[in-house]
Amino acid sequence: MLGRFRNIAPYHGIAIFAYSNDAINQKLIFSPVRQYELWRFITYTFLHAGSVHLVLNIIIQILVAFPLETEQGHGKVLLVYFAGIIAGGLGASVFEPTLMVGASAGVYCLLMSHIPHITMNFRTLSYRYYRLIAVLMLCISDVMYSIRHCLTKGNLQPRIGVAAHISGALCGLLIGFVIYRSKVQPDASKVIVMFRTLRYLAAALLLAWLSCTVLYNLDRSHVIQIL
Repeated sequence: MLGRFRNIAPYHGIAIFAYSNDAINQKLIFSPVRQYELWRFITYTFLHAGSVHLVLNIIIQILVAFPLETEQGHGKVLLVYFAGIIAGGLGASVFEPTLMVGASAGVYCLLMSHIPHITMNFRTLSYRYYRLIAVLMLCISDVMYSIRHCLTKGNLQPRIGVAAHISGALCGLLIGFVIYRSKVQPDASKVIVMFRTLRYLAAALLLAWLSCTVLYNLDRSHVIQIL
């Protein structure tokens, strides 16, 4: 079954981690003071703080993405994932401007996109209650771990980019309603109207948030140079 998993991010992450050096890392890492080097808003996802960081991200990403790819298709899930990566970079540039690596923003985006997917296809999904509980448990446990990680004294690694995580999660919650398709019956007109309203509302909120963060990044004269 796992052979059907087609998300390219884990494989690129492994390859870059295996062959990375300081020169590559400096070119790919996210940097809030080099916001005009647009590739950094994506390529930081292929870098990791260590082998443990890489393995954990890959395992969680596969577990979270596989059911979505099976039911929504590879293309939609890939688009959602990289939307979360970009949203994570934009959010970090505004609220937590520092160097950043890792795929967590994309993983959070995929995880939270399960909520609109389950909401729009609740009656057609197998084990729907268990899946909803599993998503909620993952969210709660990761939030608790992040809080503990941030409150623990000492320089723990990898450092958690809270702004990127939250931005990716919010992006997943919104873009799921925009990208994913619903399998409700054609005669359920009220449900269709409700989902269409949610889709338009989510698209408007996502566009507004992205516009604000992009405009913010166009003028960074007030940001302290950290490189």
